[in-house]
Amino acid sequence: GASCAQNFEFNSNCKQAYQSIFKLKINEGLQYLEKEKKENPKNYMPYFIENYADFLKLYVNDNVSLYESTEPKVSARLEKLKNGKTNSPYYLYTQADVHLQWAMCKIKFGDNLSAVFEVKKAYTLLLDNQKKYPDFKPNIKSLGLLHTIFGAVPDKYKFGAKLLGLKGSIDEGLKELNSVMQDDNFQFKEETVIMYTLLIMHLQKDKATAWNMIENTDVPLGDNLLNHFIAATVAAHTGKNDKVISILSEKPGGSEYYPFSFLDFFLGNAKLNKLDTDADVYIK
Repeated sequence: GASCAQNFEFNSNCKQAYQSIFKLKINEGLQYLEKEKKENPKNYMPYFIENYADFLKLYVNDNVSLYESTEPKVSARLEKLKNGKTNSPYYLYTQADVHLQWAMCKIKFGDNLSAVFEVKKAYTLLLDNQKKYPDFKPNIKSLGLLHTIFGAVPDKYKFGAKLLGLKGSIDEGLKELNSVMQDDNFQFKEETVIMYTLLIMHLQKDKATAWNMIENTDVPLGDNLLNHFIAATVAAHTGKNDKVISILSEKPGGSEYYPFSFLDFFLGNAKLNKLDTDADVYIK
């Protein structure tokens, strides 16, 4: 039918996988994707969503050997996505976003030059896709992120950025992110809200707005371990040590979550700031 022809279907298995992965319930998310691959082998969306799992694992984990063993998986995934139907707005977008997520991993592990080339690939694909599908919200989200980052490039590197064709401003990028974030049905809302909050805080240096995003539960906590980390990070950067303690004391736990031992250190450190007598328990 028509859905098979499209080949990139963000259906309920994919949606549940995406939401589980963004709670750091990574195995649960991957199970939904395996189910989708069996039920709907012509759907290429699971290969895109599984990249988030690798990205988030590397983001919460400083494991160099995990980083090295992920590279071939990313290349294989990009090859797979290239087999999708070229007339879908997801075709170029999914490839671009895999390059973008991989660029962030490379930056985290210090491969900065290589990351620049990943970003350039992503940006080129996104601009190409924007010409074809100007109103495609996922594309606007990723361009918004890139425009914000390009706008934040220090002056001494601006020449290099222009040379690579990387243009943008912080205001322009945040406006793009904000526009797609307002839509409650936007399929990639979770990551957009997180990006917007962190960019407002780190690049715009607007601590009040960043904290409001947390306060107004734009970043819902509940059973979401990643959001507990994001909320605690914003609290720490905005000088709210007691909030760091209360947020991290209530974080969900259990074997269904990807191990995130940094959060124990984070909580112990906040308790140390307050001279709490049990700080050592968390640091140990």
